[in-house]
Amino acid sequence: MKDVEQQFLIAEDTEIRGYGDICGDTNTGEGRQGGTECTEAELEAAATKGFSAEVVISNGIATTIRDDH
Repeated sequence: MKDVEQQFLIAEDTEIRGYGDICGDTNTGEGRQGGTECTEAELEAAATKGFSAEVVISNGIATTIRDDH
């Protein structure tokens, strides 16, 4: 749901993609089509600031996280 804070777990195989909020650069178009692959550390750093994302959850664990672009 948009504009709602939600807690979730991630796994070692969670796909984390950034389009400038988690990681990556929206100005240069780096990885624009599929986003830039981000690390868990980049996700944690972005989460402290807050960002909007699309999260696919299966059995309570995020399988895919993509910042809204």
